[in-house]
Amino acid sequence: MVDPIFLLSKEEWSDIILDKSSIKLSQEYNLIYSDYVTKDMLKYASIISQKNNCKNYIVSEKTEGLFYNGKRLKNVNPIELANLIFEAQEVITSCNDGIKLSVLFDKDLHIFTSKEEEQIELINELKVQSRIVNNPEIILPIKEDYEKSKKMILSLKEKSCELLK
Repeated sequence: MVDPIFLLSKEEWSDIILDKSSIKLSQEYNLIYSDYVTKDMLKYASIISQKNNCKNYIVSEKTEGLFYNGKRLKNVNPIELANLIFEAQEVITSCNDGIKLSVLFDKDLHIFTSKEEEQIELINELKVQSRIVNNPEIILPIKEDYEKSKKMILSLKEKSCELLK
């Protein structure tokens, strides 16, 4: 069964999030989205921030480092999270929803894996293994073409729609 995130297209998501999100950031930014942001994620994000000449915004309950070059956003609801990912320059995440929305929205994606079976299956299913960060000092090359990922999403969506009929 397809994840509900994939039941909407990028355009449909855009219509929803532009109307309903209360978070509007006027500057370009990278988004760090994780349950627990590590020092390696912060180091990596800092390098990307310098490369893009933009700020980092963090959506996380916990951060390993006390000091970081970025702003933490708290109490972010799902629509606001989707909007933040939609508008971000690049996304650094260890969360499955961050991976899904980044692929759907064609974002430069940098994955810090949690090594959980569910996440590994998701990464393999979406064919984004090349977006896994293995060294926090080496930035991944520009985003890849997500065409294979989107074909998989479309196939899953069609199967789910058939089941509902």
